[in-house]
Amino acid sequence: MNRLRRVAARLAPAGDQSWLEHVPEADRVVFSRGMRVLDRVAAYFRYEVEGSENIPDVGGALITIPHTTITIDGFLLGGEILKRRGRTVRALGDHQLFEMPGVGELVTRLGAVDGRPENAMKILRDGELCFVMPGGAREAWQPVHKRHDLTWDGRYGFIKVALRAQVPIIPAVTIGAAEALWLPFHSLNWGQRVLGRRWPLIPPLGVGLTPMPIPTKWTARIGTPIPLEHPPEAADDPEIVAALQARVRDAVAGMLQDGYRDHALFGGRG
Repeated sequence: MNRLRRVAARLAPAGDQSWLEHVPEADRVVFSRGMRVLDRVAAYFRYEVEGSENIPDVGGALITIPHTTITIDGFLLGGEILKRRGRTVRALGDHQLFEMPGVGELVTRLGAVDGRPENAMKILRDGELCFVMPGGAREAWQPVHKRHDLTWDGRYGFIKVALRAQVPIIPAVTIGAAEALWLPFHSLNWGQRVLGRRWPLIPPLGVGLTPMPIPTKWTARIGTPIPLEHPPEAADDPEIVAALQARVRDAVAGMLQDGYRDHALFGGRG
């Protein structure tokens, strides 16, 4: 907690906000406030981004990242892409989130969208960027000994959306984010067993066994875009879809492996 206070105290007022010109005027106040929060989070985790040049200047693309327990790493990446590349990134979220009073409107103003396939395809066909976490909640709530595992079995929707929208997939990871919070067991699965509903049995743990995230060093890596090289109809071919999903999953898994190897070699990069 003391570290968080020290970091917050060192933060300077918001600097250059020229990126706001890329945000719809109606959302600029919400975006500006949200970005200030993300700036504080980024300072706490000594956040860095590598590979931002892999984000195309124009055209739709689906950014695909692992689902960590802390989750906010996806929004940090979107914020950095906005500032560095001048492009907004729409988050594809669970539709239940948008049914919550007040919450749905807020996350929509921040650029999130109900992650139904038809919504995702419209965004991508309109030439926008969006990010998705294929592993979903079951990946986010994994126990500590499986925190780097990708639970993408049976998750093919994102491939079908990219095929039908005819956009590339951009793999990305955030090294260090999985270490900020941890769980001794799969809290969501045990919540189902004990509570009779799909709700976490215990919150994730951090500093001093509290939900305060551990200030690990985060380095986001954006990979080279993966062109799918198939017509839209390929989305109805299970073999093509499975092969493409495996290709993207392997790319993300490789980036995680390389990232944690480098992280260790350089002492966690500070």
